[in-house]
Amino acid sequence: MKTNAWIIAVIGFIGSASFAYAEPTVADLVQKHDEMKNTYEQKSAAQADIIAEHEAMKKDYKRKFYINEKVTPNGKYGKMAKHCDQIIKDAKKLKEDYSDFAKWHAMQARELAGT
Repeated sequence: MKTNAWIIAVIGFIGSASFAYAEPTVADLVQKHDEMKNTYEQKSAAQADIIAEHEAMKKDYKRKFYINEKVTPNGKYGKMAKHCDQIIKDAKKLKEDYSDFAKWHAMQARELAGT
C-alpha cells in the first residue's frame, strides 16, 4: 500500500512539473530576438571602438617613434604595426559577424511579428 501511494505521488509530481513549463509566446520570442539584436549591435560597436583605437595607436606610434630607417629600425615599428594590423583585422571580422547576427535577429523578430 505504501509503495502504491509513493508511486502515485511521484507520478503526480512529474505530471505537475510538466505543466509548470509554459511554451514561449510569439511576443516572448520577438522580444528575445530584439534583445539579441541589441546585444550584437553593442558588440559590433565595441569592435568599431577597438578598430579605431588600434588604428590611432599604429598612427601615433609611427608619428612619435619612427624617424627614418637609419634611426628607427623598421623591425621595431614593424612589430607594433603587425600587432595593430592583426587586431584590426580580427576586430573587423568580428564586427562584421556581430552585425550579421544583429541583422539576422532583427529579421527573425520581424518575421515572427508578421511585419
